[in-house]
Amino acid sequence: MNSFFCAESSHKLGEDPIGWGVNTTYYLLLEYAQPWRENILESDPQFIPLLKFYQTFLAPRKIQIRPIFIWGESSSKDRSRAILLKQEQGFIRGYKRQEFTISKLAEVIPILETCFTDSDSFFATTDSSQQQRDILVCTHGTYDKCCGKYGKPFYRQAVRLVQELNLEDRVRIWQATHFGGHRFAPTAIEFPGGRYYGRLDEASLQSLLTRQGDLDFLKKVYRGWGVLPAPVQILERELWYRHGWQWLDYGVDFQILDANKDETFFRCQITAQQEGDRQIIYTAEIVEDPTQNIHLRGGCKVPTAERYPQFKLQNLSQTSSH
Repeated sequence: MNSFFCAESSHKLGEDPIGWGVNTTYYLLLEYAQPWRENILESDPQFIPLLKFYQTFLAPRKIQIRPIFIWGESSSKDRSRAILLKQEQGFIRGYKRQEFTISKLAEVIPILETCFTDSDSFFATTDSSQQQRDILVCTHGTYDKCCGKYGKPFYRQAVRLVQELNLEDRVRIWQATHFGGHRFAPTAIEFPGGRYYGRLDEASLQSLLTRQGDLDFLKKVYRGWGVLPAPVQILERELWYRHGWQWLDYGVDFQILDANKDETFFRCQITAQQEGDRQIIYTAEIVEDPTQNIHLRGGCKVPTAERYPQFKLQNLSQTSSH
């Protein structure tokens, strides 16, 4: 019996989870009943029209969309939710969203056609800052066994915690299929913000749910904000830690000002828009730290170890634009 668990290996080697938030323009969340096979899209004839739609409509237009299948305590086999999320532009706070109820999966195709024909109009009525929070916990154990071993118990723990905190009307907890980072299991995404987490426990989840307490746990569990490129995610974590919970209310714009060819050095900039439209510009260097680099197997099914560079932040400076 194979006793290797990638999450245990990553944790033991001290891998920093930051920089592993997946940067995606669109998400499609679809309720789909378990059990989930390793490759769901190839396991059910219902997905054939969706796959054809991807090949004929989405792929030619180079539309970046990530499908994730979800299931929760309120899910029903008689109907499904289809949730579309689009990354904000300009000063970003997360994702805009639209939610629909469908009776069969093929009904999502005309919704997607409408969305991608004119996405600005499609999402014009949403306000991401006022929407219910959705937390997706990966429990896709057939894809990677760590998500079964760690994700499923954590999902049940999260559901119980939301009930104890009386947050059921504001927070939905979902089981979810693979969205990367299983070596950080239990791993999660929170929408509409789009931030990724890993190695979560009850204490860190309670802080995230209530937005209270110190932020020391961030360096252990925060994988990064999925609206940002990986190097900028490292800077954003440091700024969240310094500003505290109010950071989540700021709008953010970003740039990668400079980078070398071997991707061991980046000079990144984040402009934070605070209340009253006051803007603060932060600049820092993100540099590979060869003394901390590690070799590990990136998943339970990955046969050999690979090099995973670790980065450090240096020369952080700030200026105020007005």
